[in-house]
Formats: sequence, structure tokens, C-alpha cells
Amino acid sequence: MASDDVVCAVDVGTSAVRAALVASDGRRLLQASSRRGADEGTETFDAERLWDDLCGVLRHVTDHAARPRLRCLAIAGHVGQVLVDDEGRPLGRAGGWADSRGVREVTAAWSDPALLRLTGRPAVTGGAVPLLHWLKDDDPSQHQRVRWALAPKDFLVLRLTGEAATDMTSAAYTLGSDVTRRAWDPGLLAAAGKGPQHFPEQHAATDVVGAVTASSARTTGLPEGLPVAAGGPDGTVGAAAVAGSVPHAVVDVAGTTDVLTRVIASPHDRPSAAVLNPYLTPGLWTCGGATGMTGGALAYWGSATRPPL
Repeated sequence: MASDDVVCAVDVGTSAVRAALVASDGRRLLQASSRRGADEGTETFDAERLWDDLCGVLRHVTDHAARPRLRCLAIAGHVGQVLVDDEGRPLGRAGGWADSRGVREVTAAWSDPALLRLTGRPAVTGGAVPLLHWLKDDDPSQHQRVRWALAPKDFLVLRLTGEAATDMTSAAYTLGSDVTRRAWDPGLLAAAGKGPQHFPEQHAATDVVGAVTASSARTTGLPEGLPVAAGGPDGTVGAAAVAGSVPHAVVDVAGTTDVLTRVIASPHDRPSAAVLNPYLTPGLWTCGGATGMTGGALAYWGSATRPPL
């Protein structure tokens, strides 16, 4: 990057959506944020509202920027799942990181322990596969309309670029990807009642997967044709910013949820009770998991003990 190049970094958290223009030397030149509702991003959320929040913060930074040499946009976001139709429209409320729809049913369906080992999880958690399994029984007609199962940030990339894509770490959170091979597994996806064609191609987080369309440029103020990277889950991206590519480094990312992550050189180094994910660096993995509502608890404690004005 040249010294005057700028990237647009977006953070989609459960408490707020943030955007910043960042210079090549790491300086934040301009930033904006939009608070999300108390019921957004944990169990379920309104994906259209999330898109509106993103457009608002992007419009703010682009309106107030002094014509920067904007080179790329990338999004880090909380895990979850957005089911969309052929037109990219959300089908029902999207699932957040705590969405439990279908978890009990998939747990019962996966009697073979080998299936769970492929996912890199010690137990079935919320994800696109359990959500689609639930939807297949709850609303078969809507299940048939599903074109893509996307992470929240992948839904936003689709809106910005018209391209469906994901990163390998986000794919792991669907419970439909073999985390060691970093590829969709038809055996895992069978529980969803969908095949690999309903899940986007997996990329490295730094891969450019599309460019801002003319309509999205008008809505957000971003330049048409701006490259957009695949991005990644916020906890993994945060760990990479601290640990880089150093095996055995341990990072605690204290957002609304506290995520403890250790970088490992082989998937066989994972303790049996830890979550295994592909890392942002090819050939490395992470093990760990969420440990509690650290940031959320501190925010609540602060609001509860703050003296009245």
C-alpha cells in the first residue's frame, strides 16, 4: 500500500456496528458507530435492519472523509446465520451466536461421533445446519426457498457486491464444513436438507471476493468497484491482530462475549473439549471457545452502578 492509501474496516458486533477509515500506518482517520437494539445479534436479529445500520455508518464516514485513496473494504462480524432467497432477501429472522433452533434435533440425528469430529466441535451448537434442520420441519415451503446460508458479514458482503462468499473460519461455525479439510461436507450438510450448492465458496479472509456495485455505492457512498475482502469472525480477526501467525500464542478477545483462542500448528493439538477452527493463516488452526459474557457483563455493571445525572 502507498502511504496515502486507506482501507475501510467494519466491525459488526452484537452491541454496535462500527466503520473506520484506516491509513496504511494503522492510524484511524475517521470512524462511526451505530448502536444495535438489545434484542439484536444474540439469539435472533433482523438482517434488513443490520444492512440499514451498515449503510448508515458507511455513509457517515464517506460523507465526512476528505476524498481518501480508498483501496478495499473488509468486515469482521459476530457469528450467526442469515438464510436468503434467490434475490438475496432474508427469510425470517436471522440467527445470532446464541440461536439454539435445531440444536437438540441435530444432536439426536448425529449419533455417529465421527460427524461431530468433522465439525471441530465438542458438542452441537447453533449454526446454519441446525437452523435449516429446524426450518425443514417448521416451515417446509420457506426451507425450499433458501438459496444461500450466510454468516451475518457474508450477508452484508452479498448486499455490497452481489457475490455470495465466505471465509473458512465462518464456514466452520455452520457445522457443515470439515474444518481439517476446510471444505463443505455433504454428510454434515445432509442434516440441513441442503447441499454444498446452498453454501458459498470458502475463501481465505484476505481474498477479494467482489466489488461494490453501483446500487450499493449510491446507498453507502462507497466508490463503485471498490474491492471487498471475505473478512472473518470478529474473535478470530481480533486474535490475528494480536497474535499474528505465531503458533501457541494465546489471545483473550474481550468483546460482548469473551473468546479465548490459542493458535496451533496442527488440528491434532486441540484439547478434546475445545472448539477447533481454521485460522486466518493457511496451515494453522485455533482452539478455544467463548468463556462468558465478559464485555456485556461489564457494560451492564457500568450502567447499573453509574450515578444518575
